[in-house]
Amino acid sequence: MFVYSVYGNPNTYQPILGADGKTVPNTTQVMVNDVYFQSSGGSFATNAPDEFSVFDATTIRLREISLSYNLPKSFLTKSPFSAINISLTGRNLFYKAVNFPPNSNFDPEISTYGTNNASGFEFSSAPSTRRFGLSAKFTF
Repeated sequence: MFVYSVYGNPNTYQPILGADGKTVPNTTQVMVNDVYFQSSGGSFATNAPDEFSVFDATTIRLREISLSYNLPKSFLTKSPFSAINISLTGRNLFYKAVNFPPNSNFDPEISTYGTNNASGFEFSSAPSTRRFGLSAKFTF
């Protein structure tokens, strides 16, 4: 059923045509709550959780890794530095939502809607950014 007073095909989003080639008028009365809060298994609405759209939120991630190396003192004898430290850092290097469909970008730590009542619902939020960093610390 479409909102524009005709029945429609949910797969093609095209109006259903009768034997005469004209659109079939919509004669079914539907209340707003029936459309808006129906589950995705029973209507066009996708605003209510149901068994088709609720998944176990188990995730595996490598959130952050940092490697640091202090150059040996023997390497620094002819330099003005008493110590040099070099560090590599990576954040969000690996992420897997084990029980979610592929390419769904689900991350329970990101909320598209902030801290309101919609937390826990996934509405196509962007994936977490993967970041890399390099730092050097020179001590005189």
